[in-house]
Amino acid sequence: MTTRLRPNVLAHPSPTTGRFLLLVAALASAGLLTGSSFYTITHQAEFSAAMKTCLAAIRGPEATSTEEMLARAALVTECLAPQQRLDAIYSLAGAVAIGVLGLIVMLFVPMVLRRRRRLRPAGPNMAAAVARVGELAAETGLRRAPTVMVGPMGHRDAFVFGLPGRYQIVLPMALMVRWRNSELFDPVVRHEIAHLRRHDVLMAWLAASVWLAAPAIFAVLLVPLMLRLDASFILQYSWRMGLLIGLVWLVRRQLLRSREHDADLHVARQMRDWRPLWRVLSATAAHSQVSWRRWISNHPGAAHRQQVLVDPATGPGVSFVDGLVAAFLAGLLFPVLVRAVGAVTDFNLAPIVAALATGPLLGLAVGAGLWRQALIDHAAGTRRWPGGAVIGVVTGLLLAYFTEFASIIGDDAPVSWPTIALTVVVGAGAVLLSASTGRLWADAAAGLPAGRTTWTIGVVVNALFFGIAIWLLGFLPVYLDVFTTAGVGLAYPLVILGAIVAPIAYLAIIPAVVTMYALVARRKKADVPAWLIDSAHTGIADVARKPGLGAVLACSVAAGLVAAAGVLMHRFAVGPPVDDTDSLSRYLVWLSAGTLVALAVSFASVVMIPRSGGAIGLVAGAVTAITAGLFIVSINTFGFGNILDLKFWWTTTLAITAQWFLGYLLILPLALVTWFAPWRDVPGWLHTTVSLTAAVTTATLVAGVAIAASG
Repeated sequence: MTTRLRPNVLAHPSPTTGRFLLLVAALASAGLLTGSSFYTITHQAEFSAAMKTCLAAIRGPEATSTEEMLARAALVTECLAPQQRLDAIYSLAGAVAIGVLGLIVMLFVPMVLRRRRRLRPAGPNMAAAVARVGELAAETGLRRAPTVMVGPMGHRDAFVFGLPGRYQIVLPMALMVRWRNSELFDPVVRHEIAHLRRHDVLMAWLAASVWLAAPAIFAVLLVPLMLRLDASFILQYSWRMGLLIGLVWLVRRQLLRSREHDADLHVARQMRDWRPLWRVLSATAAHSQVSWRRWISNHPGAAHRQQVLVDPATGPGVSFVDGLVAAFLAGLLFPVLVRAVGAVTDFNLAPIVAALATGPLLGLAVGAGLWRQALIDHAAGTRRWPGGAVIGVVTGLLLAYFTEFASIIGDDAPVSWPTIALTVVVGAGAVLLSASTGRLWADAAAGLPAGRTTWTIGVVVNALFFGIAIWLLGFLPVYLDVFTTAGVGLAYPLVILGAIVAPIAYLAIIPAVVTMYALVARRKKADVPAWLIDSAHTGIADVARKPGLGAVLACSVAAGLVAAAGVLMHRFAVGPPVDDTDSLSRYLVWLSAGTLVALAVSFASVVMIPRSGGAIGLVAGAVTAITAGLFIVSINTFGFGNILDLKFWWTTTLAITAQWFLGYLLILPLALVTWFAPWRDVPGWLHTTVSLTAAVTTATLVAGVAIAASG
């Protein structure tokens, strides 16, 4: 492909949709958190009494094992279930209240707007202009034209407002009297009608209504806080809600700005030419706002709109703000949902359910946007860097950690630096895993189904990526804290890790299968699909086609065999185990060999293959970890004469795979460094050579260190 194509960005889910979902999530989050905080403040004494009663019920000799600690924790959770259910009811009531208030405000907005701006229906003397608006609406595909309204003589803005079935378009008098000038009148009217055609008018006015309703709900909680006459409580609550209001403002601004670009491109596609609207915008570009006003404005500047009209690939994609707000809301909602779900069902399932509920929030706002950008780059020949989304998600998760609303009453929990480090690693890794898989998916665009099917797959995969990440962030700190408190060594947590992560491991199968399909589909040579572009075909797209799935799988299986060979080398050098302690240390050597060899193979993929290396490293590392586990337990059973225990086979293989995945998240940020590397293809033989060299080196080092330690 020698000529840069004009991408059809409207073929993908718009960022406006994702930002609207973020706004709805922010609305729901504000209500849930306000309700939960109201419960915390008003029922503090009852909760404290219940906690004392529950702790007294398990009082006895100090727990001597991790199992006993977990059993006692489960008893406390069951004892506190009535209070947790009451907390969930308050949270739900808060969400319902803020939603109802937002809808009420939205219903009154049209009436208030008409009075404040002194709007009136266009009179009989403007019947010709009204008729022209009706013609343009019919051309666009609207079954019912909006009512044309005008304001006083000084009114300059054109916009659309109202409720479904009663939409109204406001046009300046200066424009109405020039309706015969189609080069001026038609593009402006088409732009406003495009908002109706794209069904974003309700989004825009709901955004405005939320902005008015949210502070009112937040203020409700100040009443019991002020009655307590404790300034520290008010301060704790106020800065948290101030931060949430600020983030709502940011996503509202992003939504209102991106919808303007969507309407512009809709008009350009309908007219089959971007120049008419570009010329209208050029008349206003000279009167652009000063820089600081442009930054806070709800509308993009005319110059920026012109730029996106000429080159849609430069339009706004997933931004720092999208990642920040989505991650912040997901991080805030997760513990609230865990408490709510745990109050009505098995508490052990609550983190998984909460992760599956919050994962789609990040998956839609960030993950689907990264895949959208990958397909746009595929058509336009560009390479947009995902660093802004990475930094935004990490920052949002850290803000959520420090903004824990449960800390409003009582002292703040001490800062856990391991948790902060884990948050940075898991957040960055999840975003880069999504971005890399999106690039691989875009390379396979010629073999993908068009439209809704492709995006359904993308949303599911990204929801799982981010759901697993949120679950890890909610689970691992607690998991490590339990074993640290119990005073057990590193061995025991590693041994049972496979059994603990089993429910999540099953969910990871879907992204792995999608990635392998893309590795096969990208081998097909074809033009850029027609649904991705807004211009004529110009040839086969320049995409990465190597290594293929066969080479990746063969290399990974061979690497798994290398890991097993390292374990076998260790066994021949030190002989059979002499006691249970020695057997446990041998088992840790198994886990280390399989995990580190899989990480070495993934590292080779991330470093060698720009952009899609993270996705290929996912497949290569997972297959290596699984085959290493199977080869190692096979040698143990059939080579060393131990009993055949399929459950042991499964937990060992899963433990290696889980440890590899956690380590892989540490490696993934390297993808940012190699993102702009100029090469595309990495031949299968080269990828295999480097990967196996890394695997052999790693297996040899693990075996050597283990042999030296046993001597």
